[in-house]
Amino acid sequence: MNFESLNITHTQSRALSEAKGRMNNDVDASRDELFAPAAAFAAALGAKLDDRLDETYELDEAATREQREAEQLREAAEQLVASAFVLPFLQQVRSESLRSDLMHGGFAEDAFGQQLDTHLADKFVQSGNFPLVDAVEQYMTKRGGPSPDALGQQLNLQG
Repeated sequence: MNFESLNITHTQSRALSEAKGRMNNDVDASRDELFAPAAAFAAALGAKLDDRLDETYELDEAATREQREAEQLREAAEQLVASAFVLPFLQQVRSESLRSDLMHGGFAEDAFGQQLDTHLADKFVQSGNFPLVDAVEQYMTKRGGPSPDALGQQLNLQG
């Protein structure tokens, strides 16, 4: 800009520039004063949200861990009941005294009968409503589960 055509001297030009700078500084300071509470609130809110998200993540992780442990415990109870109670029953049914030539599967039944019995025992326990599985699971969690004697009486294992 040509100050000579405006009849502004160097001193006046410098004074105008300084005034403009002071005005910009005042505007910046006013803007900072105006938005400082909002910025502080936003920062505090962001920190609170981060904390809440961390807490939520930790709770979700703990719930997932507990659910996984409960599922593993249920699977263990199912395997125990299948191998200790259902499988021997299926083996007894397949035994020589109940075998007939009419229903005998031949070599394949002899070779793979044990695998079939194991598979069927697992499927019976998983798909059926077995109170024995629930009782074993409850006993294993020890959340107010019955004592071994009461468990046996409850399931009528002792006669």
